Amino acid sequence: MRFRAIKDKIAACPHVIVALACAIIVMVSTFVPEAVGPANNGDFIRVMHPNKIRYIDGNSRTMWRGYGHTPEFEMDLGHSGGVLGRAVYFLQTDFTTFNFPSSQILTIKISKFLNLGYNMITGKPLGTYNLFWLAVIHTAIFAYAIFLILGYIFRKFGFKALVFSGLVAIFILSDQGYTFYFNSFYGEALQYVTTLLVIGLLLRLEEKRNAKLLIWYYIAVYLMATSKFAWIPVGILFAAAPLGFVFIKNAGIPKKRVFILGGATIAALLIFFVFLTPSWIERDTNFNSVFNGVLRNSRTPERDLEQLGFDPKLAVLQGYEWYLDDYPVDVFSEEFNEDFFDVINKPKILMFYMRHPSRFLGILRESASHARYIRAPYLTSVQNPDRPAQQAYRFSLWESLRIKLTLFTNLWFILFILAFTAALSIVALTRTVRKHSDGEGIVLPILMLAITISAAGSFVIPYVSNGVADQAKQLYGFIGLFDILFFTLLGLVAMAIARLINCCYKRKKK
Repeated sequence: MRFRAIKDKIAACPHVIVALACAIIVMVSTFVPEAVGPANNGDFIRVMHPNKIRYIDGNSRTMWRGYGHTPEFEMDLGHSGGVLGRAVYFLQTDFTTFNFPSSQILTIKISKFLNLGYNMITGKPLGTYNLFWLAVIHTAIFAYAIFLILGYIFRKFGFKALVFSGLVAIFILSDQGYTFYFNSFYGEALQYVTTLLVIGLLLRLEEKRNAKLLIWYYIAVYLMATSKFAWIPVGILFAAAPLGFVFIKNAGIPKKRVFILGGATIAALLIFFVFLTPSWIERDTNFNSVFNGVLRNSRTPERDLEQLGFDPKLAVLQGYEWYLDDYPVDVFSEEFNEDFFDVINKPKILMFYMRHPSRFLGILRESASHARYIRAPYLTSVQNPDRPAQQAYRFSLWESLRIKLTLFTNLWFILFILAFTAALSIVALTRTVRKHSDGEGIVLPILMLAITISAAGSFVIPYVSNGVADQAKQLYGFIGLFDILFFTLLGLVAMAIARLINCCYKRKKK
């Protein structure tokens, strides 16, 4: 009887099994037989320093283009003030050297406590910090998000749909190309898992419309949006998504509460974007977006600079990006700062592309050409590589296939998928509003539309805002959203074909 009860519970919640399987796949592929993770291109220090984590030997180990990976660091625990004083010091965030506010601060703080607890139990030096525990946090959020998404699909569309979605979760979403970043300080890991979490919570809102779940949803949106500064527009879009309930009669969620929470989250994200974006990020990306973006493939760099309002003599910087050791112009001088950095901004760059549609089409083609690899291929993932940029492909069937499928780097295919899903979502949303006054089924088309617009934005923003610098890494968010759209469409087509076959069979039987 007990075995039958367990069997019945499993049959009632098969999505739990899939979520656990995804978690096991991620942890095994990341840590067995040895830990793998992306090499540090220099970004780690941005979140390490504020969280009082440092390199064990004092070496920054900037492992750009394949020089290994170290999963272990050192936590600064403080040396005075007693237990309470050291606890306060342990929790403090130091932005004096690196001003980089991010929701990563929260997950890294939790991972510090997990490391400290593990060290106390095992007798390791208390200050030892291993990325393993941060990877555990990322994996836990990932598994819970899969649980929410698949649970909705199972209850809404049945077991067959769950089987298809479960395979997508295991072989696509759990692919090491995506989970590659879990064992690192890169913001892409939190960006990925919180995006899936937001999707799962929004779907759950359709089934269980209450204020408590709405609050958790907006907390997740804020964490997602602030995981990377470039993801804030996506967060604002998802913060607006539940406002769709406001236009539905008897939606089940107090409209006033939706307005307050949605408006407060959007306002908070705008404040974060405008006032907390570090000036050095604006400086670096503006330099890249002009000299390694607008001018990158330009045949008339001098004329382009004049149209942007700059001295054409700066054309000698064509193709240069920030963080190099030498430039033909003194880019660190006060004169350059006044003539360039004080004048340039993102709207001015965007307006340049709007005035030159052919150039805008060119950057779209450039972005499409970088959308092949899920992971940044120039960052090695093994600890002791035999060659530069060596990768570990332990569970990367989809990424390996994606690299070979030129369709996914074809601009017109990308635009077709985005346009088709947008049109499909709008049609479905219109029909749902007309047919169901209670808002039944409204969330799915709203979600699909939000994902589509987010994917379109994250396809364009990296090049416009940062040029081609590190673009293979910057397109990570777009690739994840695009794959979700592609396989959702594939699932919908399969369901439509199955219904057609079933309908024809019934007619034949009659």
